[in-house]
Amino acid sequence: MSSPFLNLDGTPLCDPVLGHGGTGVVIQRDGIAVKLPLRYIGDNDDDTQANCLVIKHEEDVYRRLQDCDGVVRCFGFPGYCIQMELMENGDLATYLKRQRPVQSLQLSWFRQMAHTLVRIHDRCVIVADIATKNFVLSTDLSIKSCDFTESSILPLGSDMERADDHGYSIYTDIGQLGAVIYEVITGQHCEFDLFRDQPSGPACAAWPRREILPSTKNVWLGSIIEKCWAKGAFRNARSLLAALDLVTLDCPLEHEKRIHEHLGFHVNMFEIRPHLSLSQERTLDKFLPQKELNQTQQLNWAREAAAAVSYAHSKRVLIGGFAAQNFLIVDKQTLKLCHFVNSRIVPKYLNIDEINEDGLSVKYDIACFGSLIYNIVTGRKFEVPICQLSNSGAQGCGEDAAVSETRDYTIPQQIDKVIHGELPNTVGVFMGNAIRGCWDRDGYRRMEDVCSALSELSERDLSGLVLSTMAGSNSIYRSLQSMLTVKSRFHPHLFHLRFVPVVAVVAVSLVFLVLHRTFYRAARPDL
Repeated sequence: MSSPFLNLDGTPLCDPVLGHGGTGVVIQRDGIAVKLPLRYIGDNDDDTQANCLVIKHEEDVYRRLQDCDGVVRCFGFPGYCIQMELMENGDLATYLKRQRPVQSLQLSWFRQMAHTLVRIHDRCVIVADIATKNFVLSTDLSIKSCDFTESSILPLGSDMERADDHGYSIYTDIGQLGAVIYEVITGQHCEFDLFRDQPSGPACAAWPRREILPSTKNVWLGSIIEKCWAKGAFRNARSLLAALDLVTLDCPLEHEKRIHEHLGFHVNMFEIRPHLSLSQERTLDKFLPQKELNQTQQLNWAREAAAAVSYAHSKRVLIGGFAAQNFLIVDKQTLKLCHFVNSRIVPKYLNIDEINEDGLSVKYDIACFGSLIYNIVTGRKFEVPICQLSNSGAQGCGEDAAVSETRDYTIPQQIDKVIHGELPNTVGVFMGNAIRGCWDRDGYRRMEDVCSALSELSERDLSGLVLSTMAGSNSIYRSLQSMLTVKSRFHPHLFHLRFVPVVAVVAVSLVFLVLHRTFYRAARPDL
């Protein structure tokens, strides 16, 4: 059967056809893939010339993306054609019709796709047409992007999170990639149609309504797909890549073992030993209802727990929704962190402070720590909720919504009483300020700050205990106590907390002198 396609000179195209689209046809020639302007038998010159201009535009895109990791490699652009490396397993859409890839391969593809999209956006290009037909597979089933006929080339240095080219943006790219992920997982075709219900004629791309997209209920990676389809839910392709890199396929026991091995030894980390069975009675949540702790023990355990969480963050581990049951009491006195089923190791190329995915973030760990302190001090449990991002972007939010600080951790002023109850009042609660600092949006941002606050709190408490023995003995000592708790108006740093132990020693010495003098006078009334 003869080919319906022609060369530009009008001769029949006899090479094997690998695929074709609206403006181009890809053939195999001399061991490489060659893309030519589409020309059918009977086409007029105007149609052919328009397709030539499209090929020229795509050549410009490939030049911008030269040596871009994850993009099909180009060898040259002779005339109106693009010479590319041959990908032996063809396009992804065709491959999916004959093969059902396992989850590990799917996840590998999704990570490669997101990684490539990061690199493309870094070069200020909006792809604009991401679909399974535009991904190709090599012999080892690694995946690469191709077909950039619809792509937008923006000036280098453009703010890609605000860039918009007739409705196309990095967010439409992410939305389309979400449809590809859905199609690979379910095997059902999914189109992220940017022109549905648009009037005929030239129009700008518009975000599709959520109801025209398929349900992701009970779909693997459904929450990630949903965030792809909510404009601005992923701040950029890096955020999507981070979410995919945090996905684990390990069984829970293997996953926890890997976390423990990664963390290594720390005085407040529980060390796994072979054939060791953990007694549930040793966990903190079982201990707290049985025994009332004094403030010294409460503070010590809070500091030990803070040290454990801070160490985990230093090792790039997000714990993810922990509470008292995640801590063991060792030797009846030392608190150690264990149970990492929800934890994830953050890859080195990602900033751990920017991760915010399904309860995994530094701020959420800090909030959970605040709830842990509250539980230790009051004996009551409280789980701090995180406001979930709504799907407002999919319903036509403006540009500001697309670039809003969606990763911010927030706590509502008043939580739904039916679901969560009221946010507990920490006024008058021991370590109440530290708890509130953990919960507040503008509170502690790093666990190191929490550790420092608890360390300073212990020094203040110690000085307060010393000074309380002096109360009423002499106005000099009351003045000294005032100086410790109120900053000097002349030099606000004169009594910084690091001087408190020194002043406390002086205070004890003065108490001793007063008592000694009092007893001496009682023994020698003649003096």
